[in-house]
Amino acid sequence: MINIKRALGAVAFSCAAIGFTFATVGGVQAANLPSAPEPEPQIVAADEWVVSTTPYFWITFYEGDITINGQTVDLSGTSIFDIFDAGNLNFPPMVNYFEARKGRWGGYLDTTLVGFEFGAGDISLRGPVTRTVGLDYTYLLVHAGLIYTAAEWVQPNGNVAFDLMGGVRYTYYDIDLGVVTCRRAPAIPCTVGGFKDTLDWWDITLGGRLRGQNDNGWNLALRGDIAGAGLESDFSLQTVATVGRDFSVGRFDMSAIAGYRFLYQDWSKGNDAVDLLTHGPFLGLQFHF
Repeated sequence: MINIKRALGAVAFSCAAIGFTFATVGGVQAANLPSAPEPEPQIVAADEWVVSTTPYFWITFYEGDITINGQTVDLSGTSIFDIFDAGNLNFPPMVNYFEARKGRWGGYLDTTLVGFEFGAGDISLRGPVTRTVGLDYTYLLVHAGLIYTAAEWVQPNGNVAFDLMGGVRYTYYDIDLGVVTCRRAPAIPCTVGGFKDTLDWWDITLGGRLRGQNDNGWNLALRGDIAGAGLESDFSLQTVATVGRDFSVGRFDMSAIAGYRFLYQDWSKGNDAVDLLTHGPFLGLQFHF
């Protein structure tokens, strides 16, 4: 079982670091700019759509394990760098967050699709088999829901808002584990086999988001959600902290985004189980429409 307290501590530390960076950069920039009258904060009209899409690259690290037909694969200590070293990335992590808001209401669609292979030296096994050939792993996560802006605070140099978020999350694993089985009797040769299975489940998620933006073009957001309670998974926790800087290219408004994402999932059914924390920094571009 993943140490939840340690994971939450890492979440808090990362959010504090991003907040400190946001405050420091904003303060330095303000100190270097000549004094000028403070602009009036602009409030989006209630009937105006605010739409954005954010493709980003997630540098993933793993702690925990996956069990396929009773065979447990320990992924602790592995990362996407192990996959790059082995040259076994089937396709790069395709991650995108889409959001549309109008007035206080809105919706979001968060998708993650990853396909890769772990080599025999990257993972270890616990169970009936102690030797592995490799792990072919396709992972899909689709998270969609509604947003309601519960509170807004307009400041002299920007604004802050708190959103309530709720939705559904679908998780899908297609796993093919190649193994070598050797009997204790020396006369019996080793055999090559495998464990292959598809794991999938639905969750209802509840969460919130605190977001802020100042007139210098910096923005900060912290969102999180929980799921589980025995519906299909036992427990799930996600936290995403981001900091961004607005800029324009011609007529297109964009933001450079950096942040850190934690996703912990604990699920089991029959001889299959997932007890895995996936986390890491990410970089991306947000396009505003």
